[in-house]
Amino acid sequence: MATDVVDITKLVNEQKLGWLCVQVIGLTFLVMLSDGYDLSATTYAADGVMHALKIKHAAMGVVFSMGLFGMLFGAPAFGFLGDRFGRKRAIIAASLIYGVFSLACSHITALWQLEAFRFMVGVGLGGLLPNVTALNQEFSPRRLRATFTVLTFLGLTFGGLAPALISTVVPPQQWRMLFVIGGAAPILIAPALILWLPESIKFMALRGGHEAKIRRLVTRLKPGLEPPIGATFIVEETNARRGSAADLFKGGRQVVTPLLWVAFAAALMVNFFLNSWMPTLMREAGLSAGRAALVASMYYFGGIAGGLSIGRVLDRFGRIGLVAFFALAIPVVAAIGTPHLSQPVLMALVFLSGYAVLGSQLGLSASAGMIYPTAIRSNGAGWAHGVGRLGAIAGPMVAAQLLAAHLSLRELLLVPAAPLSVGALATLGIALFHRDPKEDGQPAEKPTTEAIGPVMLSAS
Repeated sequence: MATDVVDITKLVNEQKLGWLCVQVIGLTFLVMLSDGYDLSATTYAADGVMHALKIKHAAMGVVFSMGLFGMLFGAPAFGFLGDRFGRKRAIIAASLIYGVFSLACSHITALWQLEAFRFMVGVGLGGLLPNVTALNQEFSPRRLRATFTVLTFLGLTFGGLAPALISTVVPPQQWRMLFVIGGAAPILIAPALILWLPESIKFMALRGGHEAKIRRLVTRLKPGLEPPIGATFIVEETNARRGSAADLFKGGRQVVTPLLWVAFAAALMVNFFLNSWMPTLMREAGLSAGRAALVASMYYFGGIAGGLSIGRVLDRFGRIGLVAFFALAIPVVAAIGTPHLSQPVLMALVFLSGYAVLGSQLGLSASAGMIYPTAIRSNGAGWAHGVGRLGAIAGPMVAAQLLAAHLSLRELLLVPAAPLSVGALATLGIALFHRDPKEDGQPAEKPTTEAIGPVMLSAS
């Protein structure tokens, strides 16, 4: 069947799930898997690095934060590039950057080298987040948009689990191997991305000049639908062809965008407060290195369960579900510091902490893509992830200073209650102030139609 007009938005939303979605989710999951591994590799290499370089906790806290500082720059920069040149190109470039510099980390001989290389690793890692978010949401039907995005971002959690498991069998003095694995993975994945990862169909329709690629993807989304040469593709949007950072505060987003940034900063501060020092905290609580790594790994198992839950919660109930996840995190994180807990109870509490904290973070990643339209989706998600890194940078540094001040474990784990409470209030504000058009049945802005070369953009 041939047609001269194809509504891309309707086609994506009404698609029967097939291999195209599986291909996009599968490849971006692999990207996020290597991202998550690289992000947490330094945590499990920390003991070996401190011994090899003869440095203390505070100096290692700076190393943790340099990677996050790089993400602060990488996320908005690559979000901008993704909205200008395509999500696929940005994903491949970011993967190669962090792969090369992670390999470089395995050859360091001085602290300044590790700090510099981890900064560049962070630039690449940060660049992936907004573009993976945008690409997944632009191929996902609206009814499953949060679920598919969270499934992809679960790669971060599975990837973060890998160094924990490797550390149970690899001794601390072999810490360089952790960086070798982290660098090789994205470089090996890059050819598969070049060959098989499609560019966003909505991005190409919005930009124009990609009609042949769009026709092929349309046929894959709906077998039997064959747009002819010269067909018109329409995309329902509320923004012009090119967006800017200023557009993040338009269309009813003046309050929602700052609240999203605050929520990201709160979630990431707590996540990296816990994630960066969890194995060390467990060892200082009296566990052996192997048992400490095992207990710490439960944080990621909990994150997997939390991610699977939050995707369905968001698709069914909206962003109010995020408030519940933040609220749950407050008591379970504090309870980890209770003295004289048995190992099974401690593992259960760490699991629940991962469920709530990582579940909140994954839910925010999905929400960032749903709040913004195609023209500024990578930019919006990039700024949210980037500004959120201010919290991530602070998390390990605050924990390092508290450890240096010899606070008890119980006192230390009461600290995250403050940012978690802020996150709960911010997500409550997002739920109250932001409404998708589907929720109230009205378009977000007055409908307009703009012709862009051979492609028609219909905004509503």
